[in-house]
Amino acid sequence: MTDGAVELREDNAYIIDHGTKQYTIYYEGRFFADIDHLSEDLKRLPRYKEGEPIHEND
Repeated sequence: MTDGAVELREDNAYIIDHGTKQYTIYYEGRFFADIDHLSEDLKRLPRYKEGEPIHEND
């Protein structure tokens, strides 16, 4: 975290796809935000469908 900002990367964040264009972002294993669209920057994050097992990097 730098100056109140975080960097969402493949190794520290992931997205849960709830369907119908509803997504939840988790950062370092904790809730970060709910969103309704994925920007190009966010599309590089691991994405899981709701109910699918999550495989975080240790």
